[in-house]
Amino acid sequence: MKKFLVLLSILFSSFTYADTINLHWRNYDGTTYQNSTCVIDGDLIIPATTPTRYGYTFTGWKLGNYIPIEYLESTGTQYIDTGFTPTTQTKVYIKYLIKNFNSSSGYIAIYGSKDTGNKGIFVNWAEHWYVNNVYQQINLPVETNVNYEDTLYGTTWVHNAISYTVSPVAANSLNIFLFARNANNTPERIGSLQIFICKIYDNNTLVRDFIPVLDENNVPCMFDMVEGKFYYNAGTGQFIAGPLLQ
Repeated sequence: MKKFLVLLSILFSSFTYADTINLHWRNYDGTTYQNSTCVIDGDLIIPATTPTRYGYTFTGWKLGNYIPIEYLESTGTQYIDTGFTPTTQTKVYIKYLIKNFNSSSGYIAIYGSKDTGNKGIFVNWAEHWYVNNVYQQINLPVETNVNYEDTLYGTTWVHNAISYTVSPVAANSLNIFLFARNANNTPERIGSLQIFICKIYDNNTLVRDFIPVLDENNVPCMFDMVEGKFYYNAGTGQFIAGPLLQ
């Protein structure tokens, strides 16, 4: 009887605030072979016992069916539906670069969702930055081709390591979009920008951990390390893939 070969993927199902990752080692049919944990920057311990199945020979473990890339770039018509609706305890961490000011409205959204009362969570810009409230502007310069790193939580927006007080994050029933803002289930202010990473927390629990990748068909998209699933363009056209990560 030959030993079984299956390319099993490590799906990162949850990521606690203590930098511990829960790993689910999957069989070919999606069932769980073994569960384990590891710590960020620590050693990855693979299962000691190799899986077997009649008619196959096991040759090794495989990490996902994707190729990490440096960033995912929108041209102004692509966006991602994260499938997550914000609460008052939602926190978003994101790294991005604005390519150009190409919106007909003059406003470009980095991410967000808002209802008719402008309640929700979002960051967008025109001549100034606007965070969580379309009528509250933050008088900072907005530049293209500059790396930005933001964390938004409660009434605090940390923008390139400087903290600002903003209107509070509000709960609504609309999914957060990336590269656009969800306005009552309609994408608005779709931007031309690059996103390098995005993490969404709810009550300090990581619920989305997006990294830019090429899927097994070389389609540029986001991969969520928490759910172990791909998130594809919900708009038109196709994202531009950044360089492969070395």
